[in-house]
Amino acid sequence: MADFTIQITRFLKNGTFDYQFDSAGNVILNTSSSVFQQNYLSLPLKNVNYNNSKLLSFYNPNFTEFVAPPTSSVDLSSTGVLDQINTLTAQNQELQDQLDQVIALNELSDSAANIQAVQSIIIALRIQLGQGQTADDFQTTFPYLPVPLENQ
Repeated sequence: MADFTIQITRFLKNGTFDYQFDSAGNVILNTSSSVFQQNYLSLPLKNVNYNNSKLLSFYNPNFTEFVAPPTSSVDLSSTGVLDQINTLTAQNQELQDQLDQVIALNELSDSAANIQAVQSIIIALRIQLGQGQTADDFQTTFPYLPVPLENQ
């Protein structure tokens, strides 16, 4: 490889660099070439001073995506976890009771409109209980149980 120390010194002293381009406008980089501009690429690095007041007028500089949730809302003590479990259990029991009531009402009435309304209510309650995510996750016949995984 050719000795480029003189050309590097000129570049550092004068700051000029003439790139070698091909016919398509791409920079030619070839480490085995004896042409200085085909071995090196100049990337000028500058410290940019921004006007903070202008930046603040357009953007919020505070991170919101990666900020940890407040620690006061997360109670990691054993009593706090037990309270959360008890609350969730009570909510699930309430939803299960509502589901049982709707199923009992459906068994008493058989009109098409009532059946459709009951179906949508039961499926909504089952989704809230975490038994599925969409109406397609449930059977189309009463009591609209979740479709087994092997049938999906």
